[in-house]
Amino acid sequence: MYYSIFMITIYSIFNTASLHGYADDNTLFAQAKTLPNLIEILEIESSKAIRLFKVNEMLVDSSKFQAIILTKNKEHVSFSLKFD
Repeated sequence: MYYSIFMITIYSIFNTASLHGYADDNTLFAQAKTLPNLIEILEIESSKAIRLFKVNEMLVDSSKFQAIILTKNKEHVSFSLKFD
């Protein structure tokens, strides 16, 4: 029951991204016109999820977080994300 309540809550906290889950794996999707804006969105929305996990005394291993950025052109994109 607690897990169900948590999952309903986590899906409702995101403003500029959407969460999609399968089993125990969750994926955060976002889009933006510029790379800096996309990185900002992902950092803010990921930090919200991390805080929610911590408030509910759940463990978060952000070292396992991964990101893929798709662009219209085929250039290589290098970036890093910072989380709370």
